[in-house]
Amino acid sequence: MGMKLNRNSIRWTVTLVIILLVAFALRVIQLDRRPLWWDEGNSVYFAHQGLSALVNETRTTNDTDPPVYRLALGGWGILAGSSPFAVRFFSALLGVVAVALTWVAVPLAAAYLVQAIYPFFFPRFLLYLGPACYLLVSGGIGALRRRLSAATAVALVVVVIGLWVPGLARVYAGPVDEAEDPRPAIARIRSLAQPDDALVYVYVWQVGYVLSYYPQNELSFYRAYFTPQTAGPELELIFADHPRLWLFSYRIAAEDAHNLSASWLEAEAYKVESNWYGRHHLALYLAPHFQTPGVGPDEGTAYFDGRVELRYPLISARLSPGGVMALPLHWRALAALDEDYLVFVHLGLPGAPPLVQSDGPPRNGLNPTSTWAVGQDVLDRRVLSLPDTLPPGRYPITAGLYRLSDGSRLPVSGANVQENAVLLGYVRVEPR
Repeated sequence: MGMKLNRNSIRWTVTLVIILLVAFALRVIQLDRRPLWWDEGNSVYFAHQGLSALVNETRTTNDTDPPVYRLALGGWGILAGSSPFAVRFFSALLGVVAVALTWVAVPLAAAYLVQAIYPFFFPRFLLYLGPACYLLVSGGIGALRRRLSAATAVALVVVVIGLWVPGLARVYAGPVDEAEDPRPAIARIRSLAQPDDALVYVYVWQVGYVLSYYPQNELSFYRAYFTPQTAGPELELIFADHPRLWLFSYRIAAEDAHNLSASWLEAEAYKVESNWYGRHHLALYLAPHFQTPGVGPDEGTAYFDGRVELRYPLISARLSPGGVMALPLHWRALAALDEDYLVFVHLGLPGAPPLVQSDGPPRNGLNPTSTWAVGQDVLDRRVLSLPDTLPPGRYPITAGLYRLSDGSRLPVSGANVQENAVLLGYVRVEPR
């Protein structure tokens, strides 16, 4: 009798070990293939807070999730980091523990208590019941085995596995929702970020994404909980400490009038770039007072068609490939303008297409020329971003106005004029 019990014990122990190994393997294979989701980003964000900060942030953001898991994840992060694999590996380990506890019916008891305390329901709440359900199914097949033939029992097992495998296939081989994937946007931040950069966000899970996919970042994070009255002053305070600001938006562009933070930035800051990455939008701005060495403050003056005055900085700058130049252009209408003209700033060799350019309406489209009042001064902050592949050399920078309808340039008079454009100066591109 003792020998039989011992054999049964060994058999069940071996079975449990095999089940746990399979459960572990299923959880860690391609663990970080899919991008982090909102809830995961939230968890990463809160896991980086201390207990006091976590409580305050929970209150500020009206978050309703209990803090125990996030505190535990924070402790785990100290040991393993906050990469997507590390974050999910912690949950995978807990999932394997849940499989082991299934043998003593803990998940079933927990499910009863949770449902009794929290009457609301989401389908994903059944995930932790999966191991218990699988065990009950296998137990039922085992019990039926005494009454069924071996072939019938095998057929039942095949049917159960056949129902289970398609779900696994969707997990391991299903398409990634590229529109929700934040990795391209964060890769862009990672490629250009500088130690003093600020990042303004709306949703805390956006910070969680950055902390997980770019853990060694030196960004300063600011939540965009602004009102129309506080947006400007708050952003000015941020720029007082940071010369560059990233705006990380979701489902809304920086150019959208409903984007409160961006509305001020579009009007008052230098916009370096603005791009969509799926449903994520990322824009980079320089501070309103940003100055590129070698740009101004001396100003030249030019006149376009006798109706528009331009005051511009004289340029003698040195930059490396990948560098950024901020150019403040001061426009003033001398007569009423009945047409919307576009501004151009070009860097390149004479007689050749521009190598770098900034074309578009003044002030990011916020002040079309047809709306200018006579005598009105318009500060148009423009940026030239030098590509990494720009060969070393000395390049002229020209500026002017042209018609959108046919691309014709307005005639210009003044010093340093060539081909209906004003020569602002030169940039010497030097090797890094």
